[in-house]
Amino acid sequence: MQRAVNAALVAGGDPIRLTLARTDNTVSWFSAPRQHLTGTMRTDSMLRVLGWQPSDDGRTSPFPVTRPTAFLTSPDGTIAMTLERASIRGDGTLVLDIRPMEPVPDSQEFGPVSLVIDGVPGIREFTTEIGTSMSTKVVVVGRKAQIVVVTLYANDTQIAEWVLDDRVRTVTTSEDFSSDSVTLNSGAALHLMPPKPHEAGSVMLSGTVVIDGQEVPLDLTLGQWTRPHRFTPKP
Repeated sequence: MQRAVNAALVAGGDPIRLTLARTDNTVSWFSAPRQHLTGTMRTDSMLRVLGWQPSDDGRTSPFPVTRPTAFLTSPDGTIAMTLERASIRGDGTLVLDIRPMEPVPDSQEFGPVSLVIDGVPGIREFTTEIGTSMSTKVVVVGRKAQIVVVTLYANDTQIAEWVLDDRVRTVTTSEDFSSDSVTLNSGAALHLMPPKPHEAGSVMLSGTVVIDGQEVPLDLTLGQWTRPHRFTPKP
């Protein structure tokens, strides 16, 4: 769920342009079917989970062939739509090119809104303690369970976030991250091994941490999972 202080619709184009301003760059994730709050992530991470990649020129770039379905809710009601393209402006405004499932006004200001994106496949989550006051949460999504969002928490506060997928399988940190009792030193590496048809996938964290003044090596499996059974490769 993406909340925004204001949203605006400009029809007349093909597709139609929808902008969501002042989003705080934060998205809430809910697991189905009981709508359990999974956590939060950055807006750009949410888009990447949907298979989106930013364009080099800052213009909207397309989602994959399987377009996400979304529902925009405002005081005026709800608009159902499919998402075609997206971009994020420098001020955090989320720009979407959409195809509504029903007629919409030529232009409209909505005020505060929430945008719910439906049908993101395969949400799974894992939590791992690094120390008494530091932990990671791994959210695995994707039709092939091949996209991972890793969030780092210190003293129960989110302090960093990374996205790994088939294209970006390794990320190396460039700064120290500290909690009351643990410091994860810079140079730590996150490595994703996407699942294969008969082999589990995993995400690993390796590096060094400082606990009680002592630097010790770190080599953790943050999550391990298999490809969804319903997935069948295309011929």
